Amino acid sequence: MFREGLDRMSNPLVSVVVPAYNCETHLAETLRTVFAQDYAPFEIVIVDDGSTDRTPGILTGLERDHPDQVRVIRQQNAGSARARNAGCLAARGTYIAFVDCDDPWLPGKLSEQVSYLESHAETDFIFNDYLWWEPETDGLHHWPEPLPERPGEIDPERSGWLFNALWLKPMVHTSAVMMRKSLFERVGLFDEELRKGQDYDYWLRCAAETQIHCLRTRRSLYRIHPTSITFRPRPINYNYLILERALARTGIEQRGRPVSKREVSHRFARVAFDFAWLHCRDGDPWLAARWFLRVIGHQPTHWKAWAYVAVSVWRGVSRAVGR
Repeated sequence: MFREGLDRMSNPLVSVVVPAYNCETHLAETLRTVFAQDYAPFEIVIVDDGSTDRTPGILTGLERDHPDQVRVIRQQNAGSARARNAGCLAARGTYIAFVDCDDPWLPGKLSEQVSYLESHAETDFIFNDYLWWEPETDGLHHWPEPLPERPGEIDPERSGWLFNALWLKPMVHTSAVMMRKSLFERVGLFDEELRKGQDYDYWLRCAAETQIHCLRTRRSLYRIHPTSITFRPRPINYNYLILERALARTGIEQRGRPVSKREVSHRFARVAFDFAWLHCRDGDPWLAARWFLRVIGHQPTHWKAWAYVAVSVWRGVSRAVGR
């Protein structure tokens, strides 16, 4: 195991990058699943993004208890993109694996991914299957039953030159990813101007550079929180912006799954509708109306968008009159 000697940590094979912000509730549980991996050597680079809860104290304890394996970088709060950049720049490994502080790993993740990348020089990026981990009726997240092992087997629908398929449908979970450090050096930094979706933007950029393969065995959990920022309205539609930028930068790839103009319009319309719906329900109704109109621009027959334009305007007027 990795505790057999400090000398192996001077040039670790895998660097596990963990952005941490006010994650006292789940950090210890998640890191236990990293320490429990059946692979060595690896280092854990944790970037404290200006936490104000008990996270800094937990990290100090980890540094003390695992001085040969844990490194903590501390920065003022700047978001997960800058935290991941700091961790990747500090990484000493041949491979970089990501884990978010509330998304645990399941056994065998590192060993399977390293083995696959070592034997497949044509790809610099691997991710494994994962579970959307929702709370049960008691409000708690219970550990799922283990699934049959399928070591080294890939899902052909989620493997290969994946830019087109990934543009149409996000399918990569951050805590499921391992990539070569050399790919990070080619692709560059996560976009720190994006306050949401920085990881999706980055995977699209990677997908234009290398084949991406998906291992079938479930090796990580994506914890769903009822209060997740994913489900809160923001003033900027970052997902739409990411799609626009990716098309402007790469275009529809000639490699991989063919994509029609109709599919492109449908994808833009769906992302616009989801953003508009959040604002119609809980945010700015006038912004919602503008984005429902954007939906109609992509799909003129989208009857729900037409209906919700009227609903949004009504809510906007009612709110103004109520003031």
